[in-house]
Amino acid sequence: MRVARILLICACALFADGPGALASGNIAPPTAEPLESVMVMQVDGWIRIDPEGGVADFTIDSELLPKLRQNLERTVRGWRFEPVVIDGTPRMVRARTRVVLAASQIGNAYRITVDNVTFPNEPDAEASLPDDLPPPIGAGKLEPPSWPRGLLGANVSGQVLLCLRIGAGGRVEEVVAVQSMLFDVKGKDRVLRDVIQQFERSALITARRWHFKISAERGRMSADERSVNVPVVFAMERRPDVDLPGRWRTIVRAPQRAVQWLPESPDSPKVGVSDVAAGEVMSSSSLVKLNTDVVGMIVM
Repeated sequence: MRVARILLICACALFADGPGALASGNIAPPTAEPLESVMVMQVDGWIRIDPEGGVADFTIDSELLPKLRQNLERTVRGWRFEPVVIDGTPRMVRARTRVVLAASQIGNAYRITVDNVTFPNEPDAEASLPDDLPPPIGAGKLEPPSWPRGLLGANVSGQVLLCLRIGAGGRVEEVVAVQSMLFDVKGKDRVLRDVIQQFERSALITARRWHFKISAERGRMSADERSVNVPVVFAMERRPDVDLPGRWRTIVRAPQRAVQWLPESPDSPKVGVSDVAAGEVMSSSSLVKLNTDVVGMIVM
């Protein structure tokens, strides 16, 4: 296949500088686990959670086929959440919600399941949030990474999701490449992993020079409350028509890595590379927490 041939050529170029070229930048070695090829789609909307943790309402902003919209709305309305407690009292809240769907082919049809659910922003409370809640971390100076030299001649694009721990003054204390994906490619795992590693190396080196906007109050909070997820997109030519919520996209993604400084509790949000849109800064903590195990739930 044409893409696989291009990637193989780039994989050879990868080691032109010697094996030490990939040893810098604090890159985790490629995992031996197989890469996953899947079709995914982001669906954005709003959810209202009642004081008992039930779903009072769910609306979808993304354009979907009527049958899929109907099934997803019915599925989400059955979920349960931990009550959101504000000033010691459970409150009704409204939260921005992103449901990522995955499609797998079964015979001549497709089965659609929930890949993950995230809440990109802090919820709006119908009774106001505490006055002392510090503002979320914002993007400051985020220069783009350089294109990996070994991939300059390749028709390949991808995305690296970084998790960054931000310190006082907005400096980056630590950064990890949580997960990466390639768009619309086919090839051997060994070749695709090499390409992913080049993207990760470039993203990590650049991210250590980034600067974020963080309040003094948040700068004194726990590590998870001052950690953010930022996607780094590598594309010679952006395709807005496939980058929008409500559009299916075929990806190849690596397994997700753990972030050592984040808590490992079951209710901690698990943000993957398919969950964050280009240009977003998503917090690693959230007041909204699911009690229902939704990953893998069949939608239609």
